[in-house]
Amino acid sequence: MLLKDAFKEEPFMGYNVAVQPRIEKGSSKRKIIPPDSIQYTIIIPTRLREMSFVKPIKEKYNVQEGDILIYLRKPYRVGVVTHKFDEEVIVPNNFFLLRGIDDKKYNYIFLANYLEQYGLHQKEYNGNLTIDDIEKIELPDIELNEQEKIVSLLKAVNERSSIYSCILDNDSKIIEYALKSIVGDKE
Repeated sequence: MLLKDAFKEEPFMGYNVAVQPRIEKGSSKRKIIPPDSIQYTIIIPTRLREMSFVKPIKEKYNVQEGDILIYLRKPYRVGVVTHKFDEEVIVPNNFFLLRGIDDKKYNYIFLANYLEQYGLHQKEYNGNLTIDDIEKIELPDIELNEQEKIVSLLKAVNERSSIYSCILDNDSKIIEYALKSIVGDKE
């Protein structure tokens, strides 16, 4: 089965954040997902970036639970939205968004991990991925109950990875604060 056949909706690019004027007055602040906020398919909330938006943004660009995000530049990354965020989080246009998985055939967490580990490495792509490249990725024929067993193992590993990432982020902030207090803020 091809990736395009596993979803009820067509894949689409995220919101073009570059067209937003950088005016603070009258703007609303929203979080976006930068590529470095994704680690082993986990979207790390502390690494989301805040931006000001003046123009209204269509609802379709807000992440939803079950969304799979594919970063279209090398190194390719795949992120999966496993929970509802407390605030609106926008998918920027350097990602493709896959939504509306056929949940009778595929578990979205399994599929995101498959894409991260194998799917994007089935062939060599010339530079940036295209929607056509993504739609033609071959998917494995694995029973849903087997996928769910794999997902239960992945969740345990991902939970530990997420905790370690938060600890590392906090340690980096402590080191930065300590250095600034010794050397001073030279910016």
